[in-house]
Amino acid sequence: VEDKLDELSLAQSITAIRRAGIVILVMEAMHIFEKQDLSIAQIAINEGKILLLIINKCDLIKDLDALKIEVESMVTHYFSQLA
Repeated sequence: VEDKLDELSLAQSITAIRRAGIVILVMEAMHIFEKQDLSIAQIAINEGKILLLIINKCDLIKDLDALKIEVESMVTHYFSQLA
């Protein structure tokens, strides 16, 4: 059931991405760039959309500087084709 729900959610996301001018991807600070987040981000990039990454619940993170470094590293790693 969970896989079917993920497929449906991704299909709805693709439709919304294609209609959007800007894609806003909201991720929890404790769980940044999970598999589905990466899929949605890659689809947005492939569709030529502006991608805005929002990290929510940062108040749960003790070391915000470390989070910033981790996010920058992950963006560089996963989206290196944009550089």
